[in-house]
Amino acid sequence: MLSFRCYVSLDGEDEVQRWYDRQTPCVRGATSAVLEALGRRPPDLWRRKPYGILRGSSCLGLGEIRIEEPRGVHYRILGCFDDPAVAFILLYAFAKDEDQAYEISCSVAQSRRNDLEQDHAFTRTCRFASPGWRYDGSRVSRFLYGA
Repeated sequence: MLSFRCYVSLDGEDEVQRWYDRQTPCVRGATSAVLEALGRRPPDLWRRKPYGILRGSSCLGLGEIRIEEPRGVHYRILGCFDDPAVAFILLYAFAKDEDQAYEISCSVAQSRRNDLEQDHAFTRTCRFASPGWRYDGSRVSRFLYGA
C-alpha cells in the first residue's frame, strides 16, 4: 500500500497537516476518503477525478489530488512521487477558487520539492492519511482493523 508523506518546513511545521486541521469536518472527511482510496490502488491506476498530472512549465513534475466538498467547492493538494511504488509527497494544499490558475500553488509546491531534493526540508507520514486512521465526523481517531 502506498504511503502519503507530508512536507515539513524548516521550522518543523507539517504544512499540509496545518491546512487539513483548518478545514471543516466534511472537507477533512472527504480528504481522508480520497487519500485512502488512492492509497489502495497502484499509482499507475490513478485516474482523472481524484488525481491528475499537472501540465505547464511551472507545474512540471507535479500531480494534484482533487477533493470536492461540498459539491462544486474544489480543493487541491499538489505533490510528487518520491518513488511511485512507495510514497506520494503532499507538498501544498489549497482551495482552488483562491488560485484557479495555479500561479501561487505550483510555485510554492516546486519550491518545497526543491527543498526536499536539496535536503533543506523533510517529510513525515501524514497523520490523517495513515493506514488505521479514520475520520469519524468530529476528530481523527485511531482504530485497529479486526479489533
